[in-house]
Amino acid sequence: WPTDVTLPDGSPYQYSVGVENVSSYSGNLLEEFVDSMRRAGIGHGFYYSLTNNFYLNVQGHFVQNSTLLPGQVKVTQDEFEAIALGHVTELWTRFGNLTEIWFDGGYTSDMEVAITELLQEHQPHAVAFGGHGVTKNQVRWVGTESGLPDYPIWSTGLDGGGDPESTQWQPAGCDTTL
Repeated sequence: WPTDVTLPDGSPYQYSVGVENVSSYSGNLLEEFVDSMRRAGIGHGFYYSLTNNFYLNVQGHFVQNSTLLPGQVKVTQDEFEAIALGHVTELWTRFGNLTEIWFDGGYTSDMEVAITELLQEHQPHAVAFGGHGVTKNQVRWVGTESGLPDYPIWSTGLDGGGDPESTQWQPAGCDTTL
């Protein structure tokens, strides 16, 4: 993926695999990934952090412009959110039907309406990890990355092992190392 999204001043978004003069790779990494998954008959999805972005100095959902490290770009909160929405729009429109989309750490309330509309329009069937509030196809974090969640686990509820009394359908998902 080289992105077509630009920085607020119109310059290219340079933090990417395959950017000329940054990497010796010149292909479209995401396109190659998607093609290989399709050949193997496996669904594909993407993780794009709306909460942290080193290049734009975003931590915990918010731009941190008090200090910039070499290579970081100064943007406002609104500019970051516009860039992030541009990126997810590209990801959700250029690579076919996605099986899963990750909202690890969620999203800001400022972005909720736009994310909901984009999902409904472009990826209505994708499962959204951490997608509570933006889609009915949501999966919640099980509460651990060890691969060994606590027992019992219910497919209803909003947190950890779930809640057998809840009417909210949200099965648990566990991210872990392979």
